[in-house]
Amino acid sequence: MHSGYHPEVGGGYTDLLLRVDGRRQAIGVGNNPVMFVDSPRCSERARIELDDAVSNCRVLGPGSVSYTDLALAPLTASAGIRRMANFAAEHRVDVLHANTFRAGLVCAVLSLLADYEFVMHVHHPALSVQNPRLRRFIFGAADEIIHVSDYTRRLFDGDGNSHRIIRSPIDIEKLENTLTDPERLRTEFDVGDDLVVSLVARMAPNKGHRNFLRAAESIAEDHPDVTFLVVGGGGDSYRQELREEFDVEGGNVVFTGFVESIESLYELTDIVAVPSRDDNLPKVIQEALVFDCAVVASDTGGIPELVADGETGLLVPELDDGTALADAIERLVNDSELRERLRDAGYERLRAEFDTPVVVEDFEALYAEILSS
Repeated sequence: MHSGYHPEVGGGYTDLLLRVDGRRQAIGVGNNPVMFVDSPRCSERARIELDDAVSNCRVLGPGSVSYTDLALAPLTASAGIRRMANFAAEHRVDVLHANTFRAGLVCAVLSLLADYEFVMHVHHPALSVQNPRLRRFIFGAADEIIHVSDYTRRLFDGDGNSHRIIRSPIDIEKLENTLTDPERLRTEFDVGDDLVVSLVARMAPNKGHRNFLRAAESIAEDHPDVTFLVVGGGGDSYRQELREEFDVEGGNVVFTGFVESIESLYELTDIVAVPSRDDNLPKVIQEALVFDCAVVASDTGGIPELVADGETGLLVPELDDGTALADAIERLVNDSELRERLRDAGYERLRAEFDTPVVVEDFEALYAEILSS
């Protein structure tokens, strides 16, 4: 049974669905129940997208909670835990697979009460770093701790039982067969024949929007034929703050807001910038490589495990002020052969390590190993 706290659609939610649907598609496994935690919106969406049983249990309610609330959850959320236990029993579950820290806490309790095998999946270190006691409890209850990158494995290798790396999946074949209409977006965003550089991320300070806009300002004078797209929803006040701080809109910068046809956006884009701080392995890098975009990214978290500097992309320092980002983007703007070489090598690494059939095979081996031990 897969479980996660996903109040909104994001990379973790996408990973969960890819694992579930990938099992069904790759090996014909038909019993993949999903129990969301405090995520009614994504639960409803998953019921439409998946052929498997999907439910949601209330543990702490949607939205952020305090560390005290998390610590007391096993006592205060007994109804939610019972609902998850009944759902697991109804669908004859063998293994609990938690996708997030909040779901991991509930699954850890349930695994101890009902003697289920339990896999904890670490996508990002933030909550795990901030809650060491809860982390040690969850990791101690887990039969296996899965990391999407060696970065988090090295951070937490001393806690809990066995740690291993299994990459976040991406369905390359499905994306490549998606119908796209980049010309519609080219007209909508008034790009013309410009070379396009995009930052695709929710509007949040750690995603590096300021450095991206500084780079746009720096490059604009020498390259008026380059357009910079700021793509992503949410953060209305932050977006307005950036617009007031940087007098670039109406020139070579377009704030697109949320783009429904993200595949068409990638088709339109030549270079994807990922100037994140405190990030692990953003999904946008995988998606960019599927659609033949060259990638410039921060040297942080697990990013260098996919973006090898000078091999599969270009890296800039995490604490860059935008200067190194501008230099790297300009280098790619001026060298189409380099763009092609980096994106081709990145695509090959992506297919070898991250493609859904590869990742599903790794998880099947893990489940079999746990159940046989």
